[in-house]
Amino acid sequence: MARYYTGRVIRSLALMKMDNPPTTTSSIRSAVRTLNTAEFVILVLFVIALPLVEAPKNIFWGMFFLLWLWRSFAQRNFGQPSLNWSIVFGGLFAAALISVVASPYPPQWREMGDIIGYVSLGWMLSRTSLNEHQVVRLLWAFV
Repeated sequence: MARYYTGRVIRSLALMKMDNPPTTTSSIRSAVRTLNTAEFVILVLFVIALPLVEAPKNIFWGMFFLLWLWRSFAQRNFGQPSLNWSIVFGGLFAAALISVVASPYPPQWREMGDIIGYVSLGWMLSRTSLNEHQVVRLLWAFV
């Protein structure tokens, strides 16, 4: 009984903060973007390939990017936007762009591909909700 009551209180507090609160709890759940098994496996393979070689890392990033976009368009769900994280990732991209343009050396546009890849991966993950098991498995892949 206490869990049910606590859940209702938290849900009502979350609705009070919204400008246009949804009418049902199912519409609240639909706004959360989660990773399916295929996306998660590709993300883990990307993490494993990250320190090893360049080609598999780029292949896994491209696969994750395309699959994430495809599922987001199919579900019409791009996750919960966070202005703070969007500002952080936009600032990272802008800093890299300014450093390439303002450099006294010839512009290094090739390196912008890596920056775009890492920033877009972080931005996609910031809009995605990972459950506890996925976080643990992802951390183990880093080890």
